[in-house]
Amino acid sequence: FCVADNATPTVGDLDVTGNNVLWYADNVTTTPLLGTDLLVDGEDYYATQENVEGCESSIRLQVNVSISDTAAPTTSAVNQ
Repeated sequence: FCVADNATPTVGDLDVTGNNVLWYADNVTTTPLLGTDLLVDGEDYYATQENVEGCESSIRLQVNVSISDTAAPTTSAVNQ
């Protein structure tokens, strides 16, 4: 995520494809995160999804979040 595009990214901003994806703070927690929970730069988040029978996957996908705060260009720099 870039701060310039989204200053306060949340769990709901994580863009994934799957069925009823749930996000967790770690690989063993049983309480999913809320879509409004703020993401933390450098933190890992873990996702599960439901299979066709409606059962939650037992294996979690680990995703590392990176939030960049790149300085805006200035008019004093020749190359932008």
